[in-house]
Amino acid sequence: MGGLQYAVDELINWSVANKMNINTRKTKEMVLGPLTRNPPVQTTIGDLTVERVSQFKLLGVIVNDSLKWNDHVFLSK
Repeated sequence: MGGLQYAVDELINWSVANKMNINTRKTKEMVLGPLTRNPPVQTTIGDLTVERVSQFKLLGVIVNDSLKWNDHVFLSK
């Protein structure tokens, strides 16, 4: 089992033990940097495969997998 999947499984076990719910519909996975060329196996939560995205809006900031600001900042010509 991969390191990331193990960490996610531990997080799920902790959340169940502490009676906290993880909204799996809002959970996303983003592969950054050189890993995008040879991405790891997608993470799962129970029977659900976590959606892999190339960009994501978090607290009003759009982050993309190349960590560039192009998707967040409107560039005029």
